Amino acid sequence: MLRSKFIQQESISFQPSARFDEWNKLPEDGRRNGLDEDGLYGSRGFFFQQRTLPLNLRLLSQMDIDRVVKDIDIECLQNYIEQVAFCSLREEELRYVTDQQVLKLFRLAQLIIEYLLYSQDKLIDNVSSMAKKYGAKKKYLKFDQILLQELNRF
Repeated sequence: MLRSKFIQQESISFQPSARFDEWNKLPEDGRRNGLDEDGLYGSRGFFFQQRTLPLNLRLLSQMDIDRVVKDIDIECLQNYIEQVAFCSLREEELRYVTDQQVLKLFRLAQLIIEYLLYSQDKLIDNVSSMAKKYGAKKKYLKFDQILLQELNRF
């Protein structure tokens, strides 16, 4: 009973880190500098890799984009993420690529980006949920510490 009264007195709320707000603000020059205190976006964390994979047109031609959309085939998208992200398409190779293949590749990239944005939102929701649970546990622990200190006085 005491514990629930203690918890009710203090409201539990999760406020996203200021880093999220700061990341969404662009500096005066309009470019993100990619630096943050944890190194998540800067040179100590994320970096862009070399594009070294050849574009596998045979693999791309086998994919049925409409079926992937209809069936919400995430596994299929997962199979193409690395191919799209790390393929190296040079200007001289474009003469072998048809307009239909370019459109298919572009549509595939859109679907992958949409899925990654969805995944990012889900991860943020999970972090928020875990932060709320952590906050509640922290309050229980704080109450227990206060109660223990009171008991030790006797």
